[in-house]
Amino acid sequence: MRMLTKYITVIAMLIYISSCTRSIETIVVRVPALRASSILMPDSVYNYLKKYGDTHKVVADYYLNKGKELQQTNLQKAIYYVKRSISLNPTKDKYIELIELMSQDTGVGQYSPGFSDIYRLYTLLIDTYSANLDGKTRKEAYLFGKPDKRIICDYLVFNAQYGGSIFGEPGFKEFITDSLHLSLSDLKKEVLSDRRLKFDTNSEAYKDIVIQFLSDAETEAYLEKPSTFLGFIKGIKDTSAVFEINKYSVQQFDYSDFNGQKNFGWWENGYVPITYLYARYVPEGKKNNDWRVPYNFEHVVWINDSIVALIYSVDFSVTACPKDMRDIHHEIVTYNKKGKIIANDMIAFQDGDGLATMKFNHGRYIVTNYKRYWEKPYDKSDFDNNIDRVEMQGEEGYQVKPDGTLEKLPVPAM
Repeated sequence: MRMLTKYITVIAMLIYISSCTRSIETIVVRVPALRASSILMPDSVYNYLKKYGDTHKVVADYYLNKGKELQQTNLQKAIYYVKRSISLNPTKDKYIELIELMSQDTGVGQYSPGFSDIYRLYTLLIDTYSANLDGKTRKEAYLFGKPDKRIICDYLVFNAQYGGSIFGEPGFKEFITDSLHLSLSDLKKEVLSDRRLKFDTNSEAYKDIVIQFLSDAETEAYLEKPSTFLGFIKGIKDTSAVFEINKYSVQQFDYSDFNGQKNFGWWENGYVPITYLYARYVPEGKKNNDWRVPYNFEHVVWINDSIVALIYSVDFSVTACPKDMRDIHHEIVTYNKKGKIIANDMIAFQDGDGLATMKFNHGRYIVTNYKRYWEKPYDKSDFDNNIDRVEMQGEEGYQVKPDGTLEKLPVPAM
């Protein structure tokens, strides 16, 4: 390991009584220190501590105190001095001080270098590692001993502040319970009540934090709560009671918005967000138990105080097919206020030779059926084909009854 050489100045006063004169001698002492980049590397820190221990503690404490003095007036300079202190005498408390200072930097964001450095600092304090000194491998161990509840809570709060998985790397949740023997329930209470987090308890961000602390069984129970279901319903913005799905909109699908989660990027965060779990509320999601199937939640209509109707679409298309060849079904499903499904049916679709459009008006709707004729025999994998003509086949009328059931009506039903 290469070490950066720093110099400190020690002033000694030698008094010569016989001549009644004083002489001040300046002594320059070479103090080996860790490089700034090495304080983030557990192997380098371990080797330094093994060799020097707290030999340079006095000088390190000098820099630490200077950093604390400048905390309110010059944050960047304070961070600089605390880093210098760590480079001479790495300790758990100094790392915690550095994390607190760096977290005050308003420029820290999820993808900023500052965020990455803070994450690495937490990793150094929390994770085990294997150090190597003089060619001999040391068994896996903690750099500063087993992490306590305080540092784990701070780490979870830090992750919650900047989004993504609050447990960081996959498997850390199990590490907390199995290796550290900490209660997820206790941690959840502390994290959710932390003053650094300012969440609307009805927000998706808050709900995403809650579900990350839950086991699979607890997640299912959470989804069964009426309040969770109503939160799902309230999250669907289009509540118009009059709308239509015509021959153009029937083939539309927002591929950036799978189940309410923009950009389908939950795997980057290492957890399944609540918006993906909402797919369990639709019949396909309940049947297949698969939240990865793409749904668009389109409309919510309250039929009365007890019954709500959801209109959503499911995409069964072949990847990258033209719009006219998309296989998309639009469904209606009715619920009571507790989220229990009462009835469901397909109300519009585009699928090969078939096409159906729909007009909805305050709980009543008309479905118009068409047959599509293609230039060549239809094959969903053959994109080199075009529609020759479309012929109307007939209409059907329906209504959502006050109890949530669906009733067929004579046409015209509007």
